[in-house]
Amino acid sequence: MSSEEAKITAALTAYVRNALLCKTLGQDATTYRELVKHVSQVRGIVCGQHSQQAAAEKHQLALLLQACTRHVSYIRSDQHGMLVAELLAISLWICGEEVLKGTLDFVVKLLVANGSMVSFCLRRLVFCLIPPNPLLEAPTPGETWQPPAQQAAVQDHIIQALADILLLVPTAPKTMLSELSQRMPFKIVNRAAPCMYFRAVYQLSQMQAGDCLRDGLQAAMVDCLLNIDVEIKWQDIADQQADHVADEHDSEDEQDVFALEGRTGQDLQEQTIQTLDEAAADPSISRGGWEGAAATQDVVPVASTSDRSPIDETADTLDSLMELTFEHLLWRCHDAAQLQRTWAVMLAAFDRTLLHTYRSKFTQFLVYYMCQQSLSSCASAFVSFLLKRIHDPNRPAITRTACAAYLASFLARAKFLPKPLLIQSLLSMAQWCADYCKTQDQRQLATSFPATSTFELGIQHQVFYAMCQGLLYAFCYHLDSLLSTDADDMDAVDPSQLHISDAPPPISISGDKACMQPADIRHTLSDLLPRILHHRLSPMTVCAPSVAHQFLQQAQRLSLLDCTSLQTTVASAHMQVRPLEMFFPFDPYLLRRSARFLKLPSSYNTWGGGHQHDTDASHLSSDDELEVPEGAESQTDSSSEEEDAEYDPQTLQGQSMGISFQSKPLGITRQCRDRMTSLQQESRGLHEDSSLGSSPKLMGSFEPIPMSC
Repeated sequence: MSSEEAKITAALTAYVRNALLCKTLGQDATTYRELVKHVSQVRGIVCGQHSQQAAAEKHQLALLLQACTRHVSYIRSDQHGMLVAELLAISLWICGEEVLKGTLDFVVKLLVANGSMVSFCLRRLVFCLIPPNPLLEAPTPGETWQPPAQQAAVQDHIIQALADILLLVPTAPKTMLSELSQRMPFKIVNRAAPCMYFRAVYQLSQMQAGDCLRDGLQAAMVDCLLNIDVEIKWQDIADQQADHVADEHDSEDEQDVFALEGRTGQDLQEQTIQTLDEAAADPSISRGGWEGAAATQDVVPVASTSDRSPIDETADTLDSLMELTFEHLLWRCHDAAQLQRTWAVMLAAFDRTLLHTYRSKFTQFLVYYMCQQSLSSCASAFVSFLLKRIHDPNRPAITRTACAAYLASFLARAKFLPKPLLIQSLLSMAQWCADYCKTQDQRQLATSFPATSTFELGIQHQVFYAMCQGLLYAFCYHLDSLLSTDADDMDAVDPSQLHISDAPPPISISGDKACMQPADIRHTLSDLLPRILHHRLSPMTVCAPSVAHQFLQQAQRLSLLDCTSLQTTVASAHMQVRPLEMFFPFDPYLLRRSARFLKLPSSYNTWGGGHQHDTDASHLSSDDELEVPEGAESQTDSSSEEEDAEYDPQTLQGQSMGISFQSKPLGITRQCRDRMTSLQQESRGLHEDSSLGSSPKLMGSFEPIPMSC
């Protein structure tokens, strides 16, 4: 600094000091008003349209900031608010590095000297974490988001200032957590905005100073992701080809998802093929229940007439945010202590919001990811948590049914679960259902299943029905492997480390590892399942048709049960009782970029048909044979190669047992609905609107109340 510049700096410092003192002491405030006016004028030039040519003004503004910083102890919130507001109104994204550093230094030292301005200053800094909209560069749709280098450098300076404030100002953490949580960008205009914000929040929380905010910010991030997640519609995720198929199937019958999912060409030839008209004439086999319709995979691409972009903007944004979140969770999971903290926060967020948000499609995979990181700390704890909720009679029924859906979906899809944990969990579910049936018999509350009491029974026993359907759903994925379990699989993991706590233990057979043998599992299931499925509450009549048919098909093929009477019951009940509609939240993950963190080829069970290649259709009754749309293309069997193939979410569209993305996700077919409505009006004389599609749904996206015709 030259001698002349030093004199200018000293004079400016004295000028600022005099202006602040005059205002504080109630003397002539002319000097103070002139200072505020001069700062406003210089700021307008620096942050205006010609800011690139305002080098002299930028230097002048930097000198003013230095002078104010030296006298922050003179600043009072009730006296100098106008000056502070002018200085904080400087646009940090276009003011240049010198002014940027000067402004942030002024804010940090101001808050150290005057704690009463913490809320005002932090609100401004948090607001500045995202560039103004004109400066946001729209990322290329479908590509991984990366911040521009210059904007990342500016944001890093702001993050460092926030970290300094956390270390130096005792009252800052609570206020900063509140501001960061409230300023989450829920309304999506440009994908870059929420991505920049998430980057800042995660980077701050990973700093040593941000440790006090880490857990609170993680919970807030989950809530933010959930708010974006529920805005996504399934049909918006599909590409143009799927969009065309969805429009075409809106006016057609919904098909049983098992009819196409994972079937080989030989399987399709062996099974009876029914046309859509035949399926509509027999609603008992045409309804898809909660799983909706499955569209054929080998569809000739047709240009879409929709105005919607091939890549949904909201889904694309959520994909990028999930990438950032998975990266943050990966950083936290490196340390054992951090993993425990992270899991505690994640489970609390799941219990608070995720569990009852049935429209969530992808956010719950954060829990799935955490369970992958630690089987003993996370996976078994998650199963224990769900079982504990289900077993707790003091919990609301809607909570327990949602837990049943999550438990069934997790057990069905999580390929990384050790066999001891899987078997123990499934047997615990089966034992609960059997105990429930025994209790009902003892109370003598259900001697029959009369049509007049269907509504009351559906309300009273909705947890039981949800558990039964969830159990059968999980068995559809694992029945073959459970009955052919290799003893080496049991020795690979110490079952004592995977014990499910806080829930009644599953039935004990004999010995320690003897209960893990296939013969013992078969014996146990052969004893439990008939007591459940043949009970007077008749759970098979309420389960979704595809789940019931698929389970009976596998059980008969494996000689686990005598399915003759159950097949008759299921076939006759679907015209009289509306099936249970239930969501299974871990259905295929369709966000392409963030899917790599989940390592889905090795960690996720996709639906493979639930049967071996030597299945003989002649062994099945007509009720077991599942219909497929007329002209459906046969699928080639690539089960031996799928596990090592690259995960492509698009290949899973319409292949989920839980949700179809190429037609309506829930409900029964239109023709079936009209037919059932007509039957209701004829048999019961109902003149009011009896549309089954308009019945209210409980939270959890299922309708546990069977309705009688």
